[in-house]
Amino acid sequence: MTNNVCLQPAPQWRDDVEAAPVRKRAAVANASVRPLEERDLETLADLFMQRFRKARRNARARAEIAAYMKSLYLDYPTREGAPGSLVWVDPAGAIGAFLGGVRAGFTFEGSPLNACVSGTLMASEAPGHTLAAVHLLRESRKLDYDLIVTDSANRASLAMCQAMNYQVASPESLEWAYVFEPAGVALHKLSQRFRAPWLAALKPAAKAADLGARAVLQAAVGASKRCEWRDEAVDAETFVDVAPRFLETFRLRPAFSREEFLWLIDMARQRRSAGPLTLRIVYDPCGAPAAAYAAFGGKGDVARVFHAAAAPHAWGKLFDKMRETAREAGAIGIHGALRTPMMAHAYSVKGVFFYYAHGTMIYSNRPDIRRAIETGDAFLGGFAGDRWTRLASDKFG
Repeated sequence: MTNNVCLQPAPQWRDDVEAAPVRKRAAVANASVRPLEERDLETLADLFMQRFRKARRNARARAEIAAYMKSLYLDYPTREGAPGSLVWVDPAGAIGAFLGGVRAGFTFEGSPLNACVSGTLMASEAPGHTLAAVHLLRESRKLDYDLIVTDSANRASLAMCQAMNYQVASPESLEWAYVFEPAGVALHKLSQRFRAPWLAALKPAAKAADLGARAVLQAAVGASKRCEWRDEAVDAETFVDVAPRFLETFRLRPAFSREEFLWLIDMARQRRSAGPLTLRIVYDPCGAPAAAYAAFGGKGDVARVFHAAAAPHAWGKLFDKMRETAREAGAIGIHGALRTPMMAHAYSVKGVFFYYAHGTMIYSNRPDIRRAIETGDAFLGGFAGDRWTRLASDKFG
């Protein structure tokens, strides 16, 4: 599956867990786990290229990945003491696996939590390293976290983590999507998958096909209703002032400091593969802020909404405005994570479809936190997630 890094082991890991020879189990038992150190970064950059960017293995890519990992996993503003990332070291002293993590501010019913947003999980293919990812996950559960969360687990990771008592968050693990230009979206997906230069020659034909498709889709959906709600792009300072208020209705929610939120936005702006980052506020007819969202993508892109929240009465309007604004900006489609408060409205909109993209998963020893997630009373992912990082899909070097 493309665009997935967090908790992405090789598919054979689970088979290895079930059928690992005794000698491999002994190797894991004699290995050690410790916090990430700056001296590890170049080795981890090599491992990242081996696992996820095989076509881009060069010195420039290694340096770029190492620098980005340093910014993301060692230099984040909420770090106090040891970083949230772990490395697995085999008995010979070689690094064989890595679990990225960033300590994050969360609250539950107004009380602060010790939380970690879990990111890149990878293990080398060297003999004896196949159980290392499982070892790292087990060790991370022993740390002083009330909550561990990831929003980008693939199906292999879901199976492995569920066996270790992680909880799948629903409906956040589903994506909603809407297509404006079907032929354009199909060509876009083919270009992502095959990277073939000749596919560019098909763009005129795709445009012609979409002229007819647009009329058919518009007739099926109907004309847009006049709406006095406004959707405006804002700067980071304004977004940080307004966006957190729409999380207050959730019992479990991120609690960003101003410094942390601005850092997250700055890091998200560095992503290259998904188009430019736009921060937007939706205003009601009285001119009051009613919703906020952040999205990647511009003209000709498939817009990706990765953070969205609204006042209780505004989730439906937010869902409509996100689609309308993306269409007006020239996007060929739009998608984003499903949220419990938007479900009823999203299900009623013609042309919207739903699919699994990446799993949102949590681990907590606290039954009250797990219940809040089960009842949809938690805000997970978005800027308090991992899917916005460059490690998700960017090329390096």
